[in-house]
Amino acid sequence: MLIAGINDGHNGSVVLLRDGRVVFAWQEERATRVKNQPGFPREALRRGLLEAGAGLGDVDIFAVASTRPISIPATLEENVRGYVMRNRSLRGRLRAFLRETPVAGWVYGYRQAAREKALVDLGLPPDRTAYFDHHLCHGAAALLGSGLSDRALVITCDGAGDGLAGTVSVAEGGRLRRLAAIPEKDSIGLLYTTATVLMGMTPNEHEYKVMGLAPYGSGPAAEGLAADLRRWIAPIHPGDLVYRRAHAAPPFTACYEPLRALTELHRFDHIAAAVQAFLEGVLADWISSCVEATGIRTVLLAGGVFMNVKANQRLLELPGVERLFIVPSCGDETNAFGAAWLAHAAREGAPPEPFGPLYLGPGVGDEEARKISRALDGDDRFQVFEPADIEEAVADLLVRGEVVARVSGREEFGARALGNRSLLADPASPGVVREINAAIKCRDFWMPFACSVLEECAGDYLENPKGMRAPWMIITFDCTSRWPEIQAGIHPHDRTVRPQIVSRADNPGFHRLLEAFRRRTGRGALLNTSYNIHGEPLVSSAGEAVDVLGRSGLRWLALGPFLIHKRSR
Repeated sequence: MLIAGINDGHNGSVVLLRDGRVVFAWQEERATRVKNQPGFPREALRRGLLEAGAGLGDVDIFAVASTRPISIPATLEENVRGYVMRNRSLRGRLRAFLRETPVAGWVYGYRQAAREKALVDLGLPPDRTAYFDHHLCHGAAALLGSGLSDRALVITCDGAGDGLAGTVSVAEGGRLRRLAAIPEKDSIGLLYTTATVLMGMTPNEHEYKVMGLAPYGSGPAAEGLAADLRRWIAPIHPGDLVYRRAHAAPPFTACYEPLRALTELHRFDHIAAAVQAFLEGVLADWISSCVEATGIRTVLLAGGVFMNVKANQRLLELPGVERLFIVPSCGDETNAFGAAWLAHAAREGAPPEPFGPLYLGPGVGDEEARKISRALDGDDRFQVFEPADIEEAVADLLVRGEVVARVSGREEFGARALGNRSLLADPASPGVVREINAAIKCRDFWMPFACSVLEECAGDYLENPKGMRAPWMIITFDCTSRWPEIQAGIHPHDRTVRPQIVSRADNPGFHRLLEAFRRRTGRGALLNTSYNIHGEPLVSSAGEAVDVLGRSGLRWLALGPFLIHKRSR
């Protein structure tokens, strides 16, 4: 059986499930080269079927995430920015009011009918197309993706989807039983996004910058502002299954002006610290209360709010939480997994294979790398080498202080580069952060990079008393006393690290590279950041990899078994 899971909302994506096993997963942004491309993932679906040797007629079920299609304007930023600032105009306030009336149901019905017609026009037959609730897809990605069979508490939390901002469910026997839900107007995710807009950043993209800035702004001023924000949430009592907006608080779907008034006399970094503390505090109290109400201490998390890696660390540290699983890249892009898995479970009655290594996109094989490398023979900007062992050769460069892009094998799905489309450097060298930013990344001065750490060396660098698996860069940990060895890949202010723990089973080639670096230096970790020019999606093909090398200040690219050096001008 072939199932296509489709997310046609924010960050459009496709997952192909063959007989319960994921054989392909890709985001539309990688094909269009428009970061976080929303809408129907036409090119991703086309590429996936090509890779799978199938056509539209071979797909048994098209499983579409969400029952309410979102309105897609020219850009997602335009959509979200307009959404959070809607109360600044009469038209915006009228639209917000109508969302709470029966008119909204007519509008959603009209949009869904238009969506169904559009899918038919694309070749998706109605009798083989199924639609699944947005938060049910998030929950299914957590439950079925975790591979856990024990009773578990499943929490979803995001900006909004199908009218909700969060849900609480119990997983039993491979099924979800919803206990409670949080309405969209109480969305702490939307409040965080509103703060992102208020600080002059891009919504649904730069929330991570607010999180990264927060540690620099801690102190009495930020604590006072966080306390003011917390008054917008009603007290959470032990056993409560939801958090609620306080009676006097503005709807978080339209809180731009109230938030601006509350924060206008505060410093930029204080606002970031306050909003982050507010988010962490609400999540911690809410989830602790859910654990107490249900008695379940295994917690599974999904939804875009849990892309906040610092909040996830706070949740792992809760005394009531014994085991924690967080969906990797848990924004709407992974709802394509949830939809596909729900369709499979409904048809087959058996669980699919859970999340494994996320190298699920198109691959760069040796032949493609050879073809691109040969095409550079007449270009005097580049030198091409074919070392006897590419991983050993890259390790030599890294020891010399070089920054090396690595493009090898199948592409990573999701927001994180996990070694196959990565920029790598020696994390013991603090100056390399400035070098990478000058050459390609152009990151804000306060933003940290991340680390890939050998599984065998994780205990050398991470404080992880609960032994949580961390192969996907979805949570931070405090560093051990050996933090200077990885200082360029941690947050320099609070000394936390967002690691990818690399096992030999997950990525043998990348694991070998880390081992080669360890043999030379005694350090089992590398600085790892995504291989892309600032503002662009992760590189995908061999041609894109060489193009970015040419357009950036980088000098070295490991492309499959080849090493490409860009000569200095």
